[in-house]
Amino acid sequence: AEGYWTYDRMVLQLEDCIDVLDALHSSPYTEGNAAQRHMTLVPNTQDKLVRDYDYAFGFDWSNGHDRKKPDGLDIKGMTSKPSAKARHMRESKIDSEECLGTTHNHELKLKVNETQKMQFEDKNHRGEEERGPEQWTEEQRKIRRNVVDGTKQVDKIKDDFIADLASRNIMTKGTLPQLKERSAAAGIPLTKTVDNVVQEGFIGMAKGMYQILFERGFIDPAVKYTIDGIKDEHGQIIKETSLKYLMQQLPDFENEKTLLHYHGEKLGCIIYNSPKCTPEVAGEGIEYDWGVSKIWYRIQDTELKRNKTKFKELVLKAIGDEVLSLRMVRDNARRAREHMISYYKLEKNGESSLPSDVQKMMKTRKTHSSVIDMDKGFVSHQLRRMAAAVVAIAAIAAVAF
Repeated sequence: AEGYWTYDRMVLQLEDCIDVLDALHSSPYTEGNAAQRHMTLVPNTQDKLVRDYDYAFGFDWSNGHDRKKPDGLDIKGMTSKPSAKARHMRESKIDSEECLGTTHNHELKLKVNETQKMQFEDKNHRGEEERGPEQWTEEQRKIRRNVVDGTKQVDKIKDDFIADLASRNIMTKGTLPQLKERSAAAGIPLTKTVDNVVQEGFIGMAKGMYQILFERGFIDPAVKYTIDGIKDEHGQIIKETSLKYLMQQLPDFENEKTLLHYHGEKLGCIIYNSPKCTPEVAGEGIEYDWGVSKIWYRIQDTELKRNKTKFKELVLKAIGDEVLSLRMVRDNARRAREHMISYYKLEKNGESSLPSDVQKMMKTRKTHSSVIDMDKGFVSHQLRRMAAAVVAIAAIAAVAF
């Protein structure tokens, strides 16, 4: 979307950084060179090149940096029962016993090294004819495919509008009414043509939480389950009856890679994230750099922000070397390093890996954590020191002339 930093820009920047490193730190592969056998090959090149170093890129947690895979394993938006409208997800290989339950050992229960399909297909994971949803009756399972009678017009959903607007390079941020208004202005139809289904069959449907858990052996057919769980006589949720809770325990869902991790690893790199809600340890003090720039910008006269041209000039100055000098950037990096060492020492000593006053900080944090909220004193000190240096330079210049 124009004007927003998104994953699409982030992954392109990552690829550009990798290209620069490959240009500087790769060399032709030589047959018989034993040292090169353990080096990473540069992907997508005509010549066979190897990297002199392993590349590791660190990112802080931000929805502007990363995105979930379109077909990734994710319980968000899943329904308890089979659904034709739910998002389709990729298959998942059962690589350990941790992915399986022991509540109900039925004949079709998945085994280690078998692959679970997240949508109903003609054949199940054993190559046999698919039996159908466990929550359906035998009579309902007889309808394997949709019974269609012509077509009909229906209103588009939010995802439809986002796809249409993105194809025309129009901003996709906003609520459904805003997307509708934007689409109408661009001449995009607000409805779509779909099959007129008079009876739904299960082939092609997303399985839903209950079916996925049943196939893995987590479901007892004699027990009632709901998405959030059943309450006991004291009004407490019995978590073992919550489909959402059980799904959250599945290792393959919990450890699903994001798009940035997926593409980074495809390019032969190590991708890691700093801990959530800890901007003070992100990168080499990058959040401190942003903090200095933000505070400097905010204290400037309003007249300097009156129009678009002045605004851009002031922003460029805020992130330029006049404000972020080499010394300041190094000091900010040192500050971030001090935080990293503190976390490391706490964890090494078997103590809590968070500062003792973390609860106090959590109360004062905003929805989007910022280093200004957590360490404003240091950032302000940096600006005061910069201002003092400017005054001193001006005084020396006045004496010289």
